[in-house]
Amino acid sequence: MATVKGHTDIAIGNVVGSNLFNILLVKGTCAIVRPIPVPAGGSADLLMLLFFSLFLLPLCMTNKGRIVRWEGALLLLLHLIFSVWRVVTG
Repeated sequence: MATVKGHTDIAIGNVVGSNLFNILLVKGTCAIVRPIPVPAGGSADLLMLLFFSLFLLPLCMTNKGRIVRWEGALLLLLHLIFSVWRVVTG
């Protein structure tokens, strides 16, 4: 609804906040009850998550906080390459 009303910042905040809540509270509570093992290949996924996060940080600081079309295309291409690599090697 926030996006329809033109409040995209609130919409993005809701999505990010919901994801953080789910990851930190729900998964954290589950991990306290019973440890969650990292599956085979999970370390590579975590390293790529770190890489993408660090790669995304400077992109968010340029162009007045917006990701322009070519940056989005680059991120999409990198994600597709990583996804194909995971399917082929996993």
